[in-house]
Amino acid sequence: MFNARRKRDFDRVFNGSEEGQRVLGELYKMCGYKSQIFSNDPNQTAFNAGRHRIAQGIASILNQSEEDIHRAIKIHEEAIITERKQK
Repeated sequence: MFNARRKRDFDRVFNGSEEGQRVLGELYKMCGYKSQIFSNDPNQTAFNAGRHRIAQGIASILNQSEEDIHRAIKIHEEAIITERKQK
């Protein structure tokens, strides 16, 4: 029951609108989804792994594929480019 409600909530927030997709893409970027996890500094590696785990958790709840994740990131990046052009 809880998992079904959680998935429904996440779907409504992130997949229910273009804005939700942009925010989802930004979250994936903020969580370092496309970034290197490992570092020479073990503390940095642990930090990066924690951020990455958040992105993985969101993707899991939304049942998103790698392609879906990259699409959300692209939507976010294109929105930034469009916004900069308008200034």
